[in-house]
Order: sequence, then C-alpha cells, then structure tokens
Amino acid sequence: MRSLPPKARLFVAMIYLLGIIAAVAVTVFPGPYVKAEPWELGLFVILSALGGSKKVRLMRYKSVADVGSMSLGFVLTFTAMLRLGPAAAVLVGVSSNLFGGLFPKRQRPYQILFNVALAIITNYLSSLLFVRINGGTLEMKHFQTFQAVTAASLAFFLLNTAGVATVIALCKGEKVIRFWKQTFLWTAPSYFAGACVSTLAIVTFGSHVGAVMLFAAPVAYLTYQSYAIYTARAEEKQQHIEALHEAQEYLEQRVQERTAELAQANEGLQNQILERERAEVALKDSEEKFRSFVETTDEWIWSMDREGRMTYNNPAIETILGYSPEELLGQESLLLIHEEDRRLIETVMPVLSAQKHGWTNLVNRWRHKNGSYRYLESTAVPILDACGELVGYRGTDRDITERKQAEEELLSAKEAAEAASVAKSQFLANMSHELRTPMNAIIGFSEVLHDQSFGELNPRQSKYVTNILTSGKHLLQLINDILDLSKIEAGHMELELSQFSVVSAIEDVRNIVKTLAARKQIRLEAHLDPALPALVAEEGKFKQVLYNLLSNAIKFTPESGKVVVEAAVVAQWVQVCVRDNGVGLAPEDQGRIWGEFEQVDSSYSRTQQGTGLGLALTKKFVELHGGRIWVESDGEGKGSAFTFTIPLDILTHESAEMQDFSTGEAGDGQPLVLVVEDDRSASELLTQYLSEAGFAVAHASSGEQAVDMARLVRPQVITLDILLPGQNGWEALARLKSLPETRDIPVLIISVTQDRSMALRLGAADCFVKPVDKERLVNKTRALTSAARESLSLAA
Repeated sequence: MRSLPPKARLFVAMIYLLGIIAAVAVTVFPGPYVKAEPWELGLFVILSALGGSKKVRLMRYKSVADVGSMSLGFVLTFTAMLRLGPAAAVLVGVSSNLFGGLFPKRQRPYQILFNVALAIITNYLSSLLFVRINGGTLEMKHFQTFQAVTAASLAFFLLNTAGVATVIALCKGEKVIRFWKQTFLWTAPSYFAGACVSTLAIVTFGSHVGAVMLFAAPVAYLTYQSYAIYTARAEEKQQHIEALHEAQEYLEQRVQERTAELAQANEGLQNQILERERAEVALKDSEEKFRSFVETTDEWIWSMDREGRMTYNNPAIETILGYSPEELLGQESLLLIHEEDRRLIETVMPVLSAQKHGWTNLVNRWRHKNGSYRYLESTAVPILDACGELVGYRGTDRDITERKQAEEELLSAKEAAEAASVAKSQFLANMSHELRTPMNAIIGFSEVLHDQSFGELNPRQSKYVTNILTSGKHLLQLINDILDLSKIEAGHMELELSQFSVVSAIEDVRNIVKTLAARKQIRLEAHLDPALPALVAEEGKFKQVLYNLLSNAIKFTPESGKVVVEAAVVAQWVQVCVRDNGVGLAPEDQGRIWGEFEQVDSSYSRTQQGTGLGLALTKKFVELHGGRIWVESDGEGKGSAFTFTIPLDILTHESAEMQDFSTGEAGDGQPLVLVVEDDRSASELLTQYLSEAGFAVAHASSGEQAVDMARLVRPQVITLDILLPGQNGWEALARLKSLPETRDIPVLIISVTQDRSMALRLGAADCFVKPVDKERLVNKTRALTSAARESLSLAA
C-alpha cells in the first residue's frame, strides 16, 4: 500500500472503514432471508469462489495490479441475493473476491482487503435496495420485482465500478468521472445481463438450486468469454498503437543517426580511396617480390587439392625431380612417392584430413624423372574454404638426399662397429677359455710346490713359488672377469634365480671383507632395515656386486677411515648403498669409471692394484637383473657413495608385459603404462620413474609389437619412442589412432628429436624430449590415467 499516492491511500482506507461498518450492519440488520439448507449455501459459496478466479482484466496498472477486473462471481452473488437474501449475498460476494484475490495470481494483501471491503458495501447496499423496492420481501412480484432487480443491478454496477475507477484514477492522476466513463461504462450491459439471467433462473426453477445453477452458469460463462475476447483485442490494439509510436520515434532517431553516419562515412570513403590506391601499389610490389622469391628459391613450393592432384609447382621442381612445373599439374602426387613411403602416407593422410591438420618435416622418397629416388623433407598447411572445409594443401619440400646418404653411412659405420664389438667379445671369450687350461696347471702345480709336498724349499724358492701362485690367481681372476663381461655383451649369460635373504647375503660379504678392512684399521658398519624382504635374484651375482663395491671402498679409503653399507626397500626395489670417506671422485671422472679397463688417473689410484674391470662388470650384473647403479661424490678427498637397485621380484619385473591387463590396471588397482622403447637403458629408466610413481609397466620394443601389445593389454597410457626398428613411431602412432580398440588410449611421444606439432596432429597427448623430466612425465601420466578412470566411471 506504500506504493500508492496519498489520495489513493486515503480512499482505500475509507473503503476499509465503510466495509467494516457494512459488515457490522449486515450482522445487526440482516434484512429478510430464506432459511437455506447448509448444502445449498455451501454450493453458492464454492461456485462463487471458483467463479471469482475466472476474471477478465479490464486495465493493467502497475500501481494497483489486478483491481480493475470483472469475474463470473457477480452472477452467482446476484442469484444468492435474490434467492437467499442480503446476508447470503454478502457472504457469497466475500468468498468470490477473497478466492479471486488468491488465485490464479496472488494479489497483495491491501488489494485483497480492498476488494473484500468493496464487495461487502456493494452487496449489502444493493440487496437492501432490492428488498425495499420489492416491498420488503424476497418474493417474485412480477413488475415490481423487475423494477427492484433493475435498480439493484444498477446500484451494484455503480458502486463496484465507481470504487475501482476512483482508486485507479487517483493513482494515475486523472479525473475520476472521465476515467470511469472511458474505462468502465461500457461494462454496464454485463451487469444487467447477469441480473436478468439470475432473475430468470429463479423465476423459472424456484427453489431448485441445482437447476438454477445449471441455467445461470453457461450464460455467465459465455458473457465472461465474450468480454475476455473483447478486452484481449482492445489491449492488443492499444499495444500496436504504442508499438507504432515507439517505432516512429526509433525511426526518427535512426534517420538522424544514419544521416550523421553517412556524412562521416563519406569523409572516410575519400580517405579509404586514397589508402586503397596506396595499398594496391604496395600489393603489386609485394606480389612481384613474392613471385621472384618463389621462382628463384631452391625449395619446391607446391599446392594440391584434397584428392592429392597437383595444382601448382614452382620452377625448383625441375632442379629437384627433373620435371617441368607444367608436367605435374593435375597428376596424383602419391604416384611419384616410393611404395614403402606411400603406405605410410595412405595411413596418416586420412587422420590429418579429418582433423584438417598439416605436417612438418615429413621425409619421403620421390622418384626422379631419370628413375632414381630423392629424399625430400616436406612441410605443409591445410587450405580451407570460407566454410572451413578442407580443399587441399600448400607446402614446401627441400632435397635432403645428401644428408640422408650421410646418415646411412653413419648407420653403416655404427653397425660395423657393433659387429666389431661382438667379434671382440667373442674373441675375448674364446681366448679366456683357452687361457683357463694352462692357468689351471700353473696354479695347481704352484700350490703343490707351495705346500712342499715333494720336499722342502729354501727361502728363496718358497718366495718365488708364492709369487708365481699369487700372480697366477690374479691372472685367473682377470680371465674370469673378461669371460663374464664377454658373456654379458654377447647375450649368453643367464641368471640362476633363487630367493634369499638380503640381510644374510650382506653379512656374508661383510665377513669376507672384514680382514681387508682390519689391515687398514677401517671401521666397517652396516645400517640394514630389519624388515627387508627376501629377494628373487642370483645370489652369487648379488654378493659379487656387493663384494666389488666394498673391496673398492676399502681399497680407496685411507687408514683409520670408515665404510658404511646401507640397505632398504624403496617402492618395489631393494636399494643398497656403499659409502666411504675415502679419496672421492672428481665430476669429470664419475662417468668414466664404468668403462672397461678404466682407472682414475690419480696418485692414490696408481698405488692400488686393479684391472679396471670391477666396476664395469658390477654395472653389467646390476643391469642384467633389471636394476640401476650410480655414484655420488662431492669431489676428490670427500668420499663416495655407490648405490644400486634391484627389483624385489625380477620374475614379475621381467614378465610384466605378458600379464593380462584387460581392464587397463594391474596388481591392486595400479594403472598400466605401455613403454615402447628399443633402447634397454632408456626403457629401464622410464620403468624406474613410473614404478616409483605407482604405475604398472608393460614393455614393447618395436612399432609392430606396440600395436599388438596395446590391443592385447589395453593400457591406460602409452609412451612411444619415434626411432624404432621396423615400423617407426609415427607409423605406430597412426596405426594406434586408426584402430577402434586403441584410438582412445593417450600416447606420450618420448624421443631425442622434438616435432611437437607433428605429434599433436597425429593425435598424441603430449611430446617429451630425452632426457625426460621425471616430475613432468609422472604428473602428465597421472593426469591422463585420472581422466581415463573418470571416462570409464561415466560410461559405467
């Protein structure tokens, strides 16, 4: 009510007061009435309440909402007044306005109270007027009753419409009489029609309430519908008129704006003409420069349509492949490519075309006009039409034949060197076997003489025999080391696996080297995790690795020094570390010590005996178990720490790729990663990174094996090297992305060369350059496996 103007608030308050007075009056002076049955009065109340919700809104004013409306309730209220008397008419009128204020759209409280108060006043005064003119009774007296009905309906119309018109006019600031005539006068026939229907129904059916209702309801509903249609059309017409006024104002404003814009545009047009003339001159100059560049460059610049037919070639094609530019126009480019390279392109091109991607540094062999083949490196971008559809490709090719020939020569040299290395290993193995027979005789007979089994020796003879025996054993150890090293390099050494206690094995080796440590008064300590589990490996090789590291530490630690051996479980690995406070290693020597016959060139080292095979053989033994070994030292004189790891169960570690991971997980829910890498050390390093991060790892060493393994074990992520034997990584990636069962598996490219754009175009999830950043690799793999799990859960 606060939203109403002061005069309107005062008028509403006056209606509230008059409504209260009328309500009291109808209670004290109810006038004549007919004692109705409860069901009859209830039927009037219910039907009038339902009729009150059926309203035709006459006007729409935000300040007074729905107070300007008429409903079906009037007919039922008037019928109750004629049939049951003033008190019943007031009750029925109140229920009609009260229910109409709540449904279908809830009005504000002050609006509902205003309508109820006005209904009490209107119904009570109209009923009293009817009774007075009708001779103080509700009986139907023909002409006298007709006069009473006419007067009552006129009073009802005037009181009801005048009250509503007054409050709306006060809100709008208009004259009440004028507003009432324009807005409500035309509704008078509806009131008189409703009164006639009520009178006719009562005269005809008398006390039969049901019949009265059946007669009155259809006529009232038809009246309601006719007014609803009329008001809707009137309102629509008013809206059209208002829209036309708004459109006229908008057009006038737009005309003014457009006139100003045209004036400004006319000014700008002159400037644009000048700019265009200058741009045409610059464009012509640029075209001349571009044409001269295209025609003089030594790279082949070309374009082709989406079917692969050549649509342009610059003159460089004649220098590179021997054809004139016109000879290849309209020809299919694939026909000039080597058959092996053509198969790769036929596999990759559908993927690139579907994704509307080009390619970078793609190497193919093209047939020269003279029949020879040239290596060309190609880069291309897609040509798209105005709708974004692929219509062809445009790119450049450069001749890299000489570079490829140099690479092939280097590869041949590498293969020759590897063959020579194998031959060397085989020669050393054979020589070591041949040397064992005489060395056994030398050592055996020296031991016989040293034991003086055939008579006593004088001191000089005993000394010489001891020297022969010591040198023979040293030479035999050297031969054994060379033989073991040769076996490993030739791939002939096999591990004899067994399960043993790591703690017991370390204690056995400590007992062996205690004597060496005691001679130099070196303190030998062991810090072992008592919960170390049993290890599956070759116990002899494990002890030999530990013996070599401990004996080296004792050898290169000065007297009264300290050597510590530590052992613990790290992830799925047993990690053993041998620390000393000896001579240490310079940074430049920490990589050399693993080579064969390598010894650090220092004054202290030169005083120690050694062949330079111990650490090389130790590294081979560790790697043979699938482990890793490394050294840490802060420099010369600051001690060293040699650490190696071996998988807890080498059988499980080596055969992980043969497990059935049909769901993409292994073990107790570990995500499975397929590592595709032909270099063993690189594969072991990736395995170490991923295993420590909680992933299960399967392995493949070629492109063909990678596709087969991916289809078999369904990993959640694949790491793929590009330089693979046989089918290279690009071919394997294209194949993986073309198969329905593998196309959704994320692939991480890990290679020594970086072609990130090519990798992403072929569908890779990311690209890493060796050496790999461990943290970045693990984080990316975790993100991909998490996304795969979410997809599986949503699909489920």
